[in-house]
Amino acid sequence: MDEFNQFQPKEGIQGEVVKSQQSMPKPPSKSKKSLLIVLIIIVVAVILVGSFFVMRAKKQQVEQTSPLTVPAPQPVSFPEPTPQVSEEEIILNELESITNELNQINLPDVDNEFQSLDQDINQL
Repeated sequence: MDEFNQFQPKEGIQGEVVKSQQSMPKPPSKSKKSLLIVLIIIVVAVILVGSFFVMRAKKQQVEQTSPLTVPAPQPVSFPEPTPQVSEEEIILNELESITNELNQINLPDVDNEFQSLDQDINQL
């Protein structure tokens, strides 16, 4: 029976119909609203202060790096064209350099070095 009475509308002071307190959602309290407003104000203030410092740092960086001086133009120098060499000349030059390197290699007489080894092998 108590459950039935909870859902029945009740009359208020001036004859208005008032629902029971359980079915009505509670409005947020004033302290929660004021806390939310204070937090929003703090976040906005932090964002403003942070953006101020970032802009100030960028401005100082720009002033330090560029004093608005224009460098003097430097003359442009073009490389001198190199004479074209045919492929045959390139191959001949490479071949000549290879033969020169081979001639410079000092090889001792290999036959004399292996002669003692040959004698040892023949004795076995």
